[in-house]
Amino acid sequence: AMTTSAPVDISVVTNLPPRVKLISPYDGAKYFAPATVAICADARDPDGTVTSVEFFAGTNSLAVVTNSTVVTNHEGIYDQFCFTWSGVATGAYTLTVMATDNGGATSTSAPVCITVMPPPLPSVKITNPKDGETFVAPAKVTICSATRYFPDRVASVQYFADATSLGIVTNRPS
Repeated sequence: AMTTSAPVDISVVTNLPPRVKLISPYDGAKYFAPATVAICADARDPDGTVTSVEFFAGTNSLAVVTNSTVVTNHEGIYDQFCFTWSGVATGAYTLTVMATDNGGATSTSAPVCITVMPPPLPSVKITNPKDGETFVAPAKVTICSATRYFPDRVASVQYFADATSLGIVTNRPS
């Protein structure tokens, strides 16, 4: 007795496409504008070398990187291609990378979505005098404050006693 199996289609190619994935930033990452985003991709070619990686935000090309850093870890040896995207404005962005190998084959990574939010408002806290502190008139009261702002420093602090302005400090101690 004899039987014949169902046919199986195969392909023989001369150049397999590279494999590429974004390793940073992570999907859902959030930044404050104007942001600086370090974008890194793991790129490998099973039958050759990766010659370039192009970084995209949506359909806009951000950069083409041709030099890599060789990384060795538990997954093996691979090339890591990185690019720093500076001055990123407020918005939602979909990042991808496209790797090209020495035979001209390309592949594109899965997308990673990031959000760049408006910068937070500066914060200020009076550190001296302490809340509820009492002074004997005529008193000389030194007022100190701590400020915080991302990504820049606070330009000035205005002090008040109720609705009366006591003064504005525009230079911070070194």
